[in-house]
Amino acid sequence: DQIQMLVRQEEQKQYTPRASSQESTLSFHAPEGSLAKAELVRDIASYAQNLEYPKITMKNPEAPAPVPPDGATKGIPDASASGLDESKKSGTERMMLDFICQEAYSHVERLKSLEYTFETKDAEGWHSKADFHADKVRFLINRQDVTGMWVIDKRLEPMSCSAAFNGLRQQYLDANHRLRLKTGPEGASYTNTTPQQYMFMWLRSGADDLRWDSIQNRELWQRRFAEASYVGAIPQDGRTLEIVDFPQKVDGVKPCAYRVFFARDLGFTPIKYIRRVSATTETSTTMEVTELRTIAKDSQEHVLPLALSITESRADGVSLKQRLTITVGEKSLKINEPLDESLFTINPALAKEIYDVDLQDALLKPKEK
Repeated sequence: DQIQMLVRQEEQKQYTPRASSQESTLSFHAPEGSLAKAELVRDIASYAQNLEYPKITMKNPEAPAPVPPDGATKGIPDASASGLDESKKSGTERMMLDFICQEAYSHVERLKSLEYTFETKDAEGWHSKADFHADKVRFLINRQDVTGMWVIDKRLEPMSCSAAFNGLRQQYLDANHRLRLKTGPEGASYTNTTPQQYMFMWLRSGADDLRWDSIQNRELWQRRFAEASYVGAIPQDGRTLEIVDFPQKVDGVKPCAYRVFFARDLGFTPIKYIRRVSATTETSTTMEVTELRTIAKDSQEHVLPLALSITESRADGVSLKQRLTITVGEKSLKINEPLDESLFTINPALAKEIYDVDLQDALLKPKEK
């Protein structure tokens, strides 16, 4: 409480952050206040505790985190190694976790609506195109494969399908023009994994699919950061990355954990994560945002991904071994534009058959003979 009070007092004064010689490799820079406040949190915490903020040096940031001794917080160096009292150390780390959560979530919260087209390609030749539209809980995504997936030893036929939720009913139109309807958002999923889903996969905390509305759920962010461990900050590729470890909450064959890298100069946007098997530290998934764009709208800067690279192994015993690249059509990218409500309802005329899942898949529209 004393630290928080000092922060508030100092924020009312003119505060000049320490100069940084590092230049971003991307064009966007967050407002100075954001970085200044990050430094302020560090400085006040150090001052109040009469200690220097621990500089955590990691020669290889992708190397597994050291296994903590019994009773130590996972992913954080042993207190004896940094000379910190455990109670003081945890207070500073809690402040940093709260600050990173607040800053990173603010970028998501400001996006009221989102529209773009994107393409997904894998190393086996699968190529899929999709257009995505979202407004809070409502969404529409249309998928059209250019080349079908390679499964075992066979190339599947290209798939065409659509999924939507209009605030009341889920709709899924499959490749055979069968339309299924279900009331409520529970269990609703997209036809393709979107760039935002990959970026924020570490937020997922239950069996339900991670969607744009769950990414915007403030309570979900608070729960995940309450479970997190603050690792430290490292310089990488001209920017400073804050590192946070999250336990994986979705049950799997082998328990895993996420190490997420938040870019300070991008307003603490998560641009990379590594998911590892907890028992062996073997890497199961890596995700990295390789290209970003900023859109200035309503006097605010919005950071959005244009390209991502994802690599998955079978280390977790569940995931498919694959290498994916996702690219967003830059000219198609629109945010915070009014969207017509009719956009989120799939035209029933497109369906040859219509089924109601709420009524045990009752056939509402029989196939014409």
